[in-house]
Amino acid sequence: MKKKNIFIVVIIVILIGISAFIWYSLSSKTNFKALLDNDLNDVDEITHIVIDKNDIDKNESFWATIEQEELLSLVVSKMEEIELKEKITNKELYLDNTMTIHTIYATYFYDYNSNSIIADGKQYEVLEGNFESFINDLVIEWETPEEFMED
Repeated sequence: MKKKNIFIVVIIVILIGISAFIWYSLSSKTNFKALLDNDLNDVDEITHIVIDKNDIDKNESFWATIEQEELLSLVVSKMEEIELKEKITNKELYLDNTMTIHTIYATYFYDYNSNSIIADGKQYEVLEGNFESFINDLVIEWETPEEFMED
C-alpha cells in the first residue's frame, strides 16, 4: 500500500513538471510585432527607424534612417513574421546591430543579430525568420557614422 501511494505521488509530480514545462514553452513564444505593440500605445505611431549595422569582419559601421511610410509599413509587416522565444539566462549578450524605433512620444531600442534580439532588457532567440537578412534586404541608403551625423 505504501509503495502504491509513493508511486502515485511520483506520477503526479512528474505530470505537474511536464505540464509546467509545456506551459512555459508555449507562453514564452512571441513575435517581434507583439513586442513592439507592447511598447507602443494606441495613440503612438512610428515616425522613423534608425538602424546601426556593424560589419565585424571589416570593422565598419553603417547607419540608415527609414522615414517613408511605405517602407515603415513593410518593416512592421516583416516583423510580424519573425517568431521569437524568450531566453531565461543571466548571461549578458552583446549583439552587433541596433535598431532604434522613434515614435511621437518615445524611443525604443532593440539590439539584434541573425539569432537573437534584445528588447526591454529581455533576450529572445529567433525561431523563425531572419531579422538581420530582412534588414539587409531593405533598399535604403547606408551611410558611415560621419556621413549620418552630417545630415
